Amino acid sequence: MEKSIIDELVLEYPEIEHFKKGFPNIGSRADCSPFGEATSKICEAWEFYDKDLYDIPVDKEIIKLGNGNPLSYKAFPLAKKYLKKELNKELYQYSAAAGDEGHRENIAKYLIQEGYPQYIDYNNVIITDSTTNGFYLILKALFKPYDVIIMTSPNYGLFAFMPERMNVGVELVQLSKDNDFIIRPDDLNKKIVEINKVLKEKYKDKLNYVPRVRAFLNINPHNPLGTVLSHNDIEVLREIGEVCQKNKVFIIDDLIYRDLSYDKNAKAMPIGTIVKYFDNTISLFGLSKSYGLAKTRTGFVVANDKVIRLLRDNVFYMKDSASVLQSSMLAGVYNDTEERKREYFKYFNNLIPKYLLNCYLCMALFDGIESVKGTFYYKKILKLLKKNIKDKNLLNKVKSGVPYAKTVLEPKSGFFLLVDFTDLRRTGLINNEKDLLIYLYKKCGIKFLVGQSFSWPYSDEIIMRMTYSLSPKVLIEAISSINIAIRDGISETNRGNNKS
Repeated sequence: MEKSIIDELVLEYPEIEHFKKGFPNIGSRADCSPFGEATSKICEAWEFYDKDLYDIPVDKEIIKLGNGNPLSYKAFPLAKKYLKKELNKELYQYSAAAGDEGHRENIAKYLIQEGYPQYIDYNNVIITDSTTNGFYLILKALFKPYDVIIMTSPNYGLFAFMPERMNVGVELVQLSKDNDFIIRPDDLNKKIVEINKVLKEKYKDKLNYVPRVRAFLNINPHNPLGTVLSHNDIEVLREIGEVCQKNKVFIIDDLIYRDLSYDKNAKAMPIGTIVKYFDNTISLFGLSKSYGLAKTRTGFVVANDKVIRLLRDNVFYMKDSASVLQSSMLAGVYNDTEERKREYFKYFNNLIPKYLLNCYLCMALFDGIESVKGTFYYKKILKLLKKNIKDKNLLNKVKSGVPYAKTVLEPKSGFFLLVDFTDLRRTGLINNEKDLLIYLYKKCGIKFLVGQSFSWPYSDEIIMRMTYSLSPKVLIEAISSINIAIRDGISETNRGNNKS
């Protein structure tokens, strides 16, 4: 029987034959070669988390501690106000490819107020469908096949796949506990020089250009660490700028979590605000994480106007022009008006304490209630635990923390907590991160990301990344069940060892 056009399509792309739960397929390199070493490791962990785990039968409702959604909270009021105002206008005309000029001018005024060079205007801003789309446009416009982008280890793992699909290599510069997970600019410089040397030799006389390190992805505040480089760290930021400028490397400054910097006096500082480094810095902003507008998929890029022109061309090639609905919301969130300042203060003065309460609650649940005794939230956490856990024996266990687990560091931004389960290996209950994920999924119906999925730099450690942008009730339920599952598992393991 002759094959249909759909049969032939399935033969060409076998992954489309069956529906895949979770994320769509990760994809592959355009040249059909394997992913690079760093991305291959991330891919292996993601494939298990987002594909194989679904094949394990669980009779419980799944609690997804691995998601990237922000806290359930109202949208920023001015975003809705500006959107409604736009909807009352005539909408028959297309916007410019880079987005409505008036809206972009509003954004430029905000940026100047935040410290960007006084000379920038709407020509330095382009509207995108999220920061992820902005990142894609940058890669598409500025990178050639076999160029390299450097990311930190750890990193936002999903960003590693996009360059690879374009035949762009991903290399890592490791962050260290010894340096409080702050990048050492000397390490970055050394990595750039080493990679460029290898690329020059590898592709000598093979291409009509020499591939090189094209950009460094600087996530600030950091995902998943929650660290923040603020004006207090300006020397580090200057050194990063100097290293990249000297080596003709762009800095892609991902600032998506900036407004969730918990210390309002030490917000993440964009490298683009240092005038000397503005031209080789490309800043990413968006509404998803801080403003209760993840569903809108709205962001913008700030850069030298020549870079913006390249991105604009690629927007035109893909979809002609930007959405005025997206740019109107951005203009409501990012402007220099007094109304915006008042709404911003009110909004985040209410929102940030909710994140801090959840953060300290999770730290108390893992490290024990005494670990947060010196905080403003200690009494609130005690009250929450007593309200949600009526069994006194269980309450005492929960208050003492999760056995053989400890938080890695206290986040200063965002909504992710890293938990180290390496000591649990000594009990014989688990041997590695995959064991931990399977065990807690079966026992508790809990999913989370493991260190390998975001390039944790210490491969011998067993690391969990969990979100705390859930309700306190759900967080208490989830971590309490982890606590009991581990206690029970250790007891069963000990009994089995005694019998043998």
